[in-house]
Amino acid sequence: MNTSNWTGFILTRLLSKPAGIVLTGVFTLAVTGCSLNGFNELLPAHADDARTGKTRVTEAEGENRAESLRQPGNAPSCCDSLRQLPYRPLAVDANIRLQINSTSPVYHFPSGRSYFSAFKLPVNSSSFRIELQSLIGKTLFEPTVMMLDGKFAVTRILGNDRFKYVAARGFKGDSIDGKFRVDRSYPGNLYNETYMIIYTTKAQMSGQTTLVHPAKAFAIAQGNQPPAIADPVVDHTGVGTIKLSVIEEQNKVAAEYVPGRSQQNLMDAMGDKGQNQVGVAERADTESGTNPTTILPETKAFYKKAVAMAVSEGNLDRALKLVEESQRLGIAEIRQYFLELLKN
Repeated sequence: MNTSNWTGFILTRLLSKPAGIVLTGVFTLAVTGCSLNGFNELLPAHADDARTGKTRVTEAEGENRAESLRQPGNAPSCCDSLRQLPYRPLAVDANIRLQINSTSPVYHFPSGRSYFSAFKLPVNSSSFRIELQSLIGKTLFEPTVMMLDGKFAVTRILGNDRFKYVAARGFKGDSIDGKFRVDRSYPGNLYNETYMIIYTTKAQMSGQTTLVHPAKAFAIAQGNQPPAIADPVVDHTGVGTIKLSVIEEQNKVAAEYVPGRSQQNLMDAMGDKGQNQVGVAERADTESGTNPTTILPETKAFYKKAVAMAVSEGNLDRALKLVEESQRLGIAEIRQYFLELLKN
């Protein structure tokens, strides 16, 4: 019997013995110079690892398991409305690194289910800038940011038009970067952007991003001709690492979004000057194009899409809650829209 056959014979006999004997036998074979080629093939697909006690899985099973952790799938929504999300406070000058992963809460946004992280923004501060980086590894979390006012009405949805790929440079790796300003011209205003949600969409999770190859990036940084090699492509996923910074504004800059002022905010600002001056201020707002009771188009679109999705899934309880929530915000047309959906 040649060495290879002899090794296979011994290993086959050893596999029927307790784990300690198996290890002793394998060690003996190695010391005597017998080849261990084929040992893995002799093991059953789910044999217990004698040293770790962990069950072995095939490569395909491992990939499927990893993928299930990267996507929310049909995971139940944590909450029935945006008002109920778990918001954590975010301070001025905050500089944090957060993980959005399979342990994060899931919410059923109009754009699909997503893991998310939600924050309550600084209230009594100057206007500030938020800078966000989504770090790229083997996969990429492409962020969408939803901003809400003090009544939990959607003010802005910032997506891939705001967050762009930035190639690695120096000690900074590849990332998706973006920044935006939050206005605090009128402290205490109910319509100020007060809440922020970071999530991703179903469409974003199905995408890919082409990165700049490190060798190309290095050549460009050195002022040399980049080599003719293919750039790596990464898949988008539902999980990732986010770096988030809040930077208070030192000098007034051009505003990209200024909320309307609530009547209560105007009255507080007037003090004892009376209701007549509130009326004057409201007329001034109207003439300048700022209507304190204006409902933003983004808010109406959000509720219409959310109600339509709930109806299409047969979740009438959720649809009704969204209708009631929109009415509290003063969007009367959502109820009629809901009734029309039911007729169709």
